[in-house]
Parts: sequence; structure tokens; C-alpha cells
Amino acid sequence: MAKSLRIQATVATFICMTFSMSGIFVGSFSVFLPAVSQAMHWGLPVFTLVFTVSQYVTAAACPLGGRITRLVGVRITATTGVVLFAGGLLALSQMDSAGPLYWLGIVCIGLGAGLSGPVVYARVVSSWYDANRALMLALVTAVAVQLSQTWVAPVARWLIDTHDWRFALRVFALAVLVCAGGAAAFLLRLNPAEPLGAPATDEGADAGASGTKAMRTRTYWALTLADCLAAGALVGTQTHLVPWLGGRGVSADRTTLLASVLAFSGMAGVVLCAFFADRIQSQRFIAALYLIPVAGTMLLFFSGTSFALQFLGAVLSGVALSTVTMLLPYLVTRYFGLKASAEIFGFSLGLNVVSIGTATLLISDGFDATGSFTVPMALVIGATVVAFLLMATLKPFTYTVSRTPARSESAVLASQAEG
Repeated sequence: MAKSLRIQATVATFICMTFSMSGIFVGSFSVFLPAVSQAMHWGLPVFTLVFTVSQYVTAAACPLGGRITRLVGVRITATTGVVLFAGGLLALSQMDSAGPLYWLGIVCIGLGAGLSGPVVYARVVSSWYDANRALMLALVTAVAVQLSQTWVAPVARWLIDTHDWRFALRVFALAVLVCAGGAAAFLLRLNPAEPLGAPATDEGADAGASGTKAMRTRTYWALTLADCLAAGALVGTQTHLVPWLGGRGVSADRTTLLASVLAFSGMAGVVLCAFFADRIQSQRFIAALYLIPVAGTMLLFFSGTSFALQFLGAVLSGVALSTVTMLLPYLVTRYFGLKASAEIFGFSLGLNVVSIGTATLLISDGFDATGSFTVPMALVIGATVVAFLLMATLKPFTYTVSRTPARSESAVLASQAEG
């Protein structure tokens, strides 16, 4: 019975992430942007604002999602988020101007992503898997989203071409409600052996730091800052890859190919990194993984016109982006336990979303100010180096694969606390 429930919960999280904001909305946004802007007689910034503001709403909602998950459980939280996300898509499909429905859609999409996103689903996966936790988190938080993004853009284009953008948004809203909503409402569940809100003890599997205590430690802020720097640098590189290399005289066909390589390489790479992370169980190995973004961005920076170096840099950057995405929720459970992991991860993820949006904007501003990508991309490399140095300062895991604390929580918190 336990195995059957674990399979159900795993399938549910995979389906929910496939039809999440990251999979459906982000994956198809580049297709909807010109279609909606042209039909509504808008400039591109008007509909782009939907993406930007919804990301910031998501950032604010992630900590809320973690707290609500702990209070009412994963099923109610995730189902509510799915309904909000689907409602946001539906509201956008009905808008006639940048008025109430426009802003309602933005808020609902952002709130839905915060309540039915990695914060909730990482908590579910972590409760069911211990020895293979990193691998399963990789499949759910990275691979599911990337697989979704491989088909959602072509489907969006086909729906828009055969009908219109309003019809396409309604189809996606219905798909989210049926697929993700059904999975969240009927299949999603925590491991009964890991009850939410169980007392924290040094001997129990549910031992863990509270959100407040975790956020007072140096370890928490080192993890969060390293993740923000690396993720911001990598996403900023990804979003500017085509104009950056194009400015060097690289052909449009080659830059498009490299962008695809960067996107697809993460799927295989993150599985491999997660497999070894589960088995090596060393903070030194985790720190070594943070050398991948350093290597990827440096290869792209110094590649010149060499296609071989550009290709290798794109591969490593893709692997790095997926790996960084997977590592944060995994490390939260290894350093702070399962008890308040959703709340702790939620706050970190919110900061992560802000850092990604900010880094992307800063790179564009840096290009406008200097006339080239040299300075902003040099700063990108610097950010990945700082991220690696922060990870290299981490101490051994507190919660090991055996599901027992490696040492007393009070001692760990005391040793990690600032000052």
C-alpha cells in the first residue's frame, strides 16, 4: 500500500509541475507575446508586463505557500493554487484592455504559481524519498518543466493559427484545471510516516528547524544567496544568449542551436548530478557542482568564434541551471529537516524569483549603458564564483540519508548562527 501511495504522489507532483506556471505559461509566453500584442494593438511592453509582474507576485506568494502548506496540508494548498492559475489564464482570455481582467489575470497567475509550485511539490517528494531524494526532486522540479516546455510552444502556435489567442488560453486553462487540478485534488499526499507539524525531536524522522530558527542561521543565508546569484546569472545568460553571441558575428542559426542545446542539456545533466548527490552525500561534492556554472559562463565568455567552446559552454550552462534548481529544495531538507521545509524553501524561492528578474534587467541595462555585453557578462562570471565560494563554506549535512539527525539540532543551530 505504501509503495502504491508513493507512486501516486510522485505521478501527481510530476503532472502538476508539467501543467504549472513554469511549464505552461513561461513555456508558451514567447508565442503569445506577439499574437496578443498585435491583436490588442499594444506595444510589446504591455503584455510583457503580465510576465514581469506575475513573477513578482509569485515571489511574494512563495513564502505564503510554504506557510499555508504547513497549516492546511499540501492537497488544499496545491488545488487552490491550480484553480487560481487556471482562473488567471481564463481572465486574460477575456480581457479587452489593460483593465480589471488584465490585472486580475496577473495576480491570479502569480498567486497560483506560489501556491501550486515547487514549494508544495518539493515538500511532497521529500516526504516520500530519502535515499533518492535529489534524483526525484530533479525529475519533478526540473525535468517535468523542461519536458512541458518542449511541446507547449508548438501547441500554442497551432491553437493560435487555427483559432486565436483567446481560444488557446482557454484550452490551456482547461488543461491545467483538469490535469493538474485532478492530480492535486485526488492523488497528492504526504507520506503518512512524515506527518505535517510533528514535534521536532533529535531522534524522530520529522525533526527539523522551524522557519524562524532556520532563517537565523548562516547556513540558510549562504544557501539562499548562492542560489540567487547562480540562478540569476544563468537565467540572465540564457535570456541574452542570442543577442550576446549574435553581437560577436555568430550566425542566427548557430545562436538558435546553442539556445536549444542550453535548454535541452539540463534534462540529462540534472539527473546525473542528482544521482551522484544522493550517493556521495557530501557538502564538498555539492560545492563542486557549483563549479559547473562557473565553467559554463567562462567558456561562453572566452569562446570567441569557436563553435566547440560555445557548444560546451551552452551544455554546461544548461546542466548548471537545472542542477541549481534542484539543489536548493534538496539542501533545505538536508540542513533543516522536513518539519518546516516548505516554509523555509518558500522564502528562498521567493528571493530566487526576484533575483532572476533583477539579474535579467541588469544585464540589459548594462548592455545599454556600455554598448556591449562584456561588462555585464564579466559580472555574471563573478556572481557564479561568489556562489561557489559561499557553497564551499557549508558544514556537513545535519539530516542524513538514514533520516536521523547527524548531531543535535540545538548544537547545529548554535554553530551556524551568525555571531
